[in-house]
Amino acid sequence: MSDLRSFEPARSFDGIAGTVHAALDAYYHKNYLPLLRTADDDVMFIGAGPDVVRGKRELTWACGQDIPTPSFHMKNAYFDVRPMPAGVDPDEAELAVVTGFYDLFSEGDKPMLTAVHQRLTVLLRRKEGVWMSFYVHSSNEWSELVDDEVFPVQISSQTYQYVRRIIEQSEYGLVSGPRPGPVVIESKGTVQTVDPGELIYVRATAKTCEAHMAGRTVPLPCSISKMAAELEGSQFMRVHRSYLVNADYVRGLEGDELALKDGERIPVPVRRRAEVRDWVIATAVGREAGSRD
Repeated sequence: MSDLRSFEPARSFDGIAGTVHAALDAYYHKNYLPLLRTADDDVMFIGAGPDVVRGKRELTWACGQDIPTPSFHMKNAYFDVRPMPAGVDPDEAELAVVTGFYDLFSEGDKPMLTAVHQRLTVLLRRKEGVWMSFYVHSSNEWSELVDDEVFPVQISSQTYQYVRRIIEQSEYGLVSGPRPGPVVIESKGTVQTVDPGELIYVRATAKTCEAHMAGRTVPLPCSISKMAAELEGSQFMRVHRSYLVNADYVRGLEGDELALKDGERIPVPVRRRAEVRDWVIATAVGREAGSRD
């Protein structure tokens, strides 16, 4: 690898693909400086398994760890760069999305790593005249290799596909789904109205459930399945058979628990962890892009 200490982010829209390629290629050769120089302060970087690195400071620390893995060669790379939202003049766009693919092969006398076909999603914003990444995720669509892989080699393709669907459905605008209106619960002559925006989570209690909101808990005379159906297509997800959680109150997925902003922790079964991780990441990306529209 050549000396990349003078590496800088792209200044033009047309230069984005080349900059992303060079930063990733350097990363795979264990030169992390280009990646860090193109990352914005609030960058989200997807790690191995369920790990997510948030922020440039944490990413700098992660890159500084001595991980005993070989260097890799990137081959057959193809990157597609689009302005966001679709149809905007690239020279006027403030957001851009890079999607694409490439193959990885181990370097030197190391064994060849087979079936390492990577898919890439990078979201960038124009900042002070240069393009900085605020979301980087490379995923492997297959899972043959496990033991010695680190990001961005070993990771499921589910998050990639989830984010791609959001991009396609919003024509590169990354818009969130519609917010639900008030939920009306009727039972035995009583009527209760619940504002979904105030709900932190809903917990099942036998055949009924209870709504947890800031400073109070309200019993609801219905099943959690009914509440999940009422809130279908919104920012809520049933992360556990007994818990329906509002994405607006989620801080992140930590191991086998969903950490909420108020300090509470919700258990996540192993079989649901990948899906919950995808939901957390996709909603975070949607809010980030939506806040800049």
